[in-house]
Formats: sequence, structure tokens, C-alpha cells
Amino acid sequence: MTGLLIPPGKQTFFDQYGVPLAGGTVTFYIPNTSAPKDTYQDQNLSILNTNPVQLDAGGTAVIWGDGSYRQIVMDSNGVTIWDQVTSVSATADSFPPTIPGSSVKTTDFAVTSTVVTYFCDTTAGAITATLPAQPLQNVPYTFKDYTGAASPSNPIGLAGNGLMIDGAATMPNFIQVAFGFGIVQYNGTGWSVIG
Repeated sequence: MTGLLIPPGKQTFFDQYGVPLAGGTVTFYIPNTSAPKDTYQDQNLSILNTNPVQLDAGGTAVIWGDGSYRQIVMDSNGVTIWDQVTSVSATADSFPPTIPGSSVKTTDFAVTSTVVTYFCDTTAGAITATLPAQPLQNVPYTFKDYTGAASPSNPIGLAGNGLMIDGAATMPNFIQVAFGFGIVQYNGTGWSVIG
């Protein structure tokens, strides 16, 4: 038998900078329409959610469903973060959720200017993200651990690619806790940890 990564019991929604959508909402429709479609608070699909679903202070909610949905995610000010069609999937690939501008990594990788959020699974070992040598200024890059362990033994590290990260060439232990996250941003001369 092959095990699967157990996702968190609540979904967390993020803005385009990787910050949790505290107080945001998620509205569900039948795909390609404005007709509402039900989601639920339980796996048996017996307790209805409100529609839209209100996110808590951590940007989280319990959302169960069946089939395909048009999903509109908004911040607490009612600004649309995305309007996408999505489908319920029971495979290991269903977590983390697909977020525009994000990527899932299980090994060392190079950060690109087109992807600003990286989900990292360190189950198989430490992961090092090599930051761009010619980055865009004032664009935050978010890195999130989603191993599911209570305290992963494998960290997510950063390599500056010729640029300093808060005064160091590398930061091997940038993230060391399960579901931890960190944010770096290029400040014109080097990288700064901003979250």
C-alpha cells in the first residue's frame, strides 16, 4: 500500500502575494454560470456552508463538495483574487490547491520571475530555492511548507545566486516548521526577509 499526504482539515486561501485572506470570501457557482452551487461543512455532504463561504482570521474554511465549481475568491474588501473553474479530486495531486502564480516543488529548484508562490514538500529531504540573479524589485516571493508532519526535519533553504539574503549568501534554514511560510523581496541591492 502506498500512503498519501494528508492535507489540512481546512483550506487556506491566499492573495497574489501569498498572504492568507483574513476575512475574505469564497463563492461557488455551477461552472460557467452565476447559478449558486452548494458546498458543505462535512464529508457526508449533509451540513451546508453559507454561499459565499466566509473565511476566518487565518484565511481558512472547511469546504467539502462534489463535482466541478466556478470559484470566486475575494479579499475582505470585496476585490476579486480569482474567478476559476475547479473540480473536486480525491488524488494526492489535489493538495496543495492550484493557485494562479504558484508552483509545487519536491526537490531543489530555481525561482522564476513569473511564479511568486512556492509550495514545498520536504518529505524526501531538504529543498533549496535558488533566487533569481536579476529579480524584479518590490515583488514578494512566498515559500510554504506543506509536508504535513508535526515538525519536519528537512528545512527549506534559500540561495542568493550572487545576491545577499539579509547579509548572507545562503539561508539554509529559511523554513523549519510544518506549514510554516516565509516571504522574501528584492530591495534593489539584495534580498530581504519580510515575513
